[in-house]
Amino acid sequence: MTRRLFLAIAPDSEQVTPLASLQQQLSAIGRPVRLANLHMTMFFIGHCSHEISNAIITAIDNLSLPRFKVSLTTLELWQKPKIICLAGIADDPKLAHMIINLRQIAANVGLPPDPHLYRPHITLIRKAKTLPLLTPLQGLTLQPQQLHLYHSVSSPMGVQYHIINSWPLL
Repeated sequence: MTRRLFLAIAPDSEQVTPLASLQQQLSAIGRPVRLANLHMTMFFIGHCSHEISNAIITAIDNLSLPRFKVSLTTLELWQKPKIICLAGIADDPKLAHMIINLRQIAANVGLPPDPHLYRPHITLIRKAKTLPLLTPLQGLTLQPQQLHLYHSVSSPMGVQYHIINSWPLL
């Protein structure tokens, strides 16, 4: 049996409030992501076996995960996935190094390489076709305390993300 997994950072409770406000302004043009599901993906694993997920957990257990800072300052419409997200640039060397390490772990357990350049973002709206003009955007700075391994579960109430493991950022 496989599970659909991804590694991500969760905004803290204070950061969810401005994200919810932004979603409210955008809700007429798509489907808002549930507040409990807001996250910044670090690496999308996809469907994998328990053996692979356990190997990933063991490998991350042996990593030193540094704290980093990332500013998400741009509201963007991504045409192909039809999402509106708050995006930024991975300009903190600690974040860039963590992404390299996570991609190496994925390669070591036999997952296909991610062909995309890493772009930090939080998806706010799904099924979007346009990006409206909004009042000036303040952006959001994340300084996460933990990295989480999430299990994406489809249910009659929609997709739910369950944390199955966490690691402190030091």
